[in-house]
Amino acid sequence: MSTGKGGSGFLRKIFFLFLTVVLLLLVAAGCFLGELLYRFEDVPNSGKGKKVWIDIPYGAGPATVSRLLADSGLITNQWKFEIWLRIRGYPSKLHAGRHLFSDNASPEELAEILSRPGHGPQVRVTIPEGSTMFDVAGILDEAGVADSGEFTALCRDRKMLDRLGISGTSVEGFLFPDTYRFEPDTEATDVIKRLVDTFGEKYSMLSGRYPARVEKLEKVFGNAQRAAVTMASLVEAEAAVDAERPLVAQVFYNRLFSDSFPSRLLQSDPSVVYGCIVDTGGLVPSCREFTDRLTRRQLDDFSNPYNTYRRAGLPPGPICNPGAASLRAALDPGEGELLYFVAKNDGTHVFSKTLPEHNRAVARYQRDLEQGSSER
Repeated sequence: MSTGKGGSGFLRKIFFLFLTVVLLLLVAAGCFLGELLYRFEDVPNSGKGKKVWIDIPYGAGPATVSRLLADSGLITNQWKFEIWLRIRGYPSKLHAGRHLFSDNASPEELAEILSRPGHGPQVRVTIPEGSTMFDVAGILDEAGVADSGEFTALCRDRKMLDRLGISGTSVEGFLFPDTYRFEPDTEATDVIKRLVDTFGEKYSMLSGRYPARVEKLEKVFGNAQRAAVTMASLVEAEAAVDAERPLVAQVFYNRLFSDSFPSRLLQSDPSVVYGCIVDTGGLVPSCREFTDRLTRRQLDDFSNPYNTYRRAGLPPGPICNPGAASLRAALDPGEGELLYFVAKNDGTHVFSKTLPEHNRAVARYQRDLEQGSSER
């Protein structure tokens, strides 16, 4: 007959085993919590400092936030970050909106950013090819991105230009036309830097394809990039059709270098116009009465530094901000002997090698314009 001692001994063993397991679990939990509270929060992510925008929806809790951060590569352990947020009391502190993170931030740094009010939706801004810096300022101002007055002033600020590595008197020509997204009320300096940086990327890519042209421009003008951008701006202002851009560039280069055109006068109307637009101080007499149409007075005024009818060579700088097609044309105008072109009044031009050919084309299309003829 059993005395029950064996059964009670077994129960005691089970109890102590259970107690041991519980203690081990408590120790493990303590270690886990300790890591979350004292080590996890300070360990940076494995990125290289890349900036990442994330939209946090209204009402998002730790689980949603952790998933969005994990999907963007900002954290490696989604559930651990979620638990940490809850332990540290962040669920009530999370803010909706757009937040800018760095992909090498620690959990503590991420949480601090999430605790601040987020930005509103970004503004989509399109800068058309051929826009001047004044046009760009107006577009940004209208979109609520940057104040036009501050932007224009910074476009001519010497310290700003030096930081950007621009040797001219303004950033004209280097504000690359494209579609951008900006935060409302962005600092004008940041906007300018982004547009100029985009130009730098595009120009670097294009110039690497045409080393011979770059070398020639450097030899003749001392600054290949500025010469190329100035030429590209003239092309942008004169040509509306991509196929004609290299031909326009060819005409201007031939006027600069060909023995058949000794005057070296580019004779570009848009350049004269720009000289009046940029003459905000009223230093050019003929520009004081300029409206939107050139007269003989403006074309004859040597005091306008952009008057390519009276001053030989390239104008002192770009006259607008050219797009990639015009930059490419300035670097690759092709071979040819073209020296003249005249508008056909339909957005295209007639190109000629000799003055008699050009005069005939001028006579024809001026007559068509006067008579409203549809003949081309």
